[in-house]
Amino acid sequence: MRILFLMNSGFDTLGPSNHLLESIIKRLLENDHHIHIIEKNTGGRNPSVPVSILNEKLTFNAIKSDQVIKTSFIKRYLNDIQYAFKCIKFYKDKRNYDVVFLQSCNVAIFHVFLLKLFVNAPIIFNVQDIFPVNASMGNLISSRSIIYRILRFLQLKSYQYSDEIVTISDDMKKTLIDEGVATDKVSVVYNWSYSDKKIDIKDSENIFIKKYGIDVNEYKIVYAGNIGILQNVDIIIEAASKLKKVDNLIFYIIGDGAYRKKLTEKVKASNLENVKFLPMQDPKYATHIYSMADVNIIPLKKGIIKVALPSKTATCLATSKPIIACVDENSAFSKIIRQCDKCAVVDSDNPESLSKQILEFYSKNIRTKSENAYDIFDSMFSKEKNTKKYVDIIEKIKN
Repeated sequence: MRILFLMNSGFDTLGPSNHLLESIIKRLLENDHHIHIIEKNTGGRNPSVPVSILNEKLTFNAIKSDQVIKTSFIKRYLNDIQYAFKCIKFYKDKRNYDVVFLQSCNVAIFHVFLLKLFVNAPIIFNVQDIFPVNASMGNLISSRSIIYRILRFLQLKSYQYSDEIVTISDDMKKTLIDEGVATDKVSVVYNWSYSDKKIDIKDSENIFIKKYGIDVNEYKIVYAGNIGILQNVDIIIEAASKLKKVDNLIFYIIGDGAYRKKLTEKVKASNLENVKFLPMQDPKYATHIYSMADVNIIPLKKGIIKVALPSKTATCLATSKPIIACVDENSAFSKIIRQCDKCAVVDSDNPESLSKQILEFYSKNIRTKSENAYDIFDSMFSKEKNTKKYVDIIEKIKN
């Protein structure tokens, strides 16, 4: 088969989906399929094609695009539309594709329309988040506005005209069905981590601990990732405030984002000496960061679990370290976390419950690993199993 991978980003810059796309492409190449990638190039320092997938059966076009900051909603949307039309040239050059794999994006209707017009191959739309509902929840756009209604209408049309949709959680599948997408059109494949191996990094071998001289005797509560409105890192700060007198209990907030400055000012104003902010790290530190935690926190704003899934989930489970998820308690995701030994769920809006749960873990000095977190990781978040699911979906749609 000849498969077109249409990305709305590029491998030249770091991105949360890069390792996922790389793994899927690698698996398809191993199955003797031919791949053509169309991607953005915004001047990043990484190669347009990762070394791991360099292959005579792989070709690519990298389209130069401007880098637009995430908080500039309108500029990003217009820039993405411009990119969609730039792709036409490369559709005309090569038309003999058997299937198109479209990366999750906010301007999907433009890609889908142009693909139907110039390529006319079945389209698999990989939905990693549900736009514009997520933008509304992040206060980027009002759900009552005309613009929101237009954007939602356009995105619903992209679902309608795609031949298959693959999303990344059962909660998101339910949302898509509620939006009117046919049940049999939506498959669920959970995102994976960088490896299927158990992550077992001792403190003495932890390069992140060594980099920052972290005291291994501290009881460490860790959040790592984007610090935006959707992530609800606020709830961690509020819990830290309630626990500021607890000896040797330290909260590490590791990352960057539009909301970081506001949170650092809040911590400073409240004189919370038990909260430490560290900058966003290179991906090579990810497994070491989650391994150094006594408890990893996965927080989301109320309702967000219905339209997105935290990318850190798989890696956190692979470390088998205790997890507290701050999400909607009736969600499918909450049921997954509750299945895990030494893991818990509190409601997104309840910092009091979070502080009590942290204090319970701390009081019991829970530092040992969950007995079954890796088993759940292996059954639902395995790279080997889930890349095969993608390959099966891609091969099946042609047949």
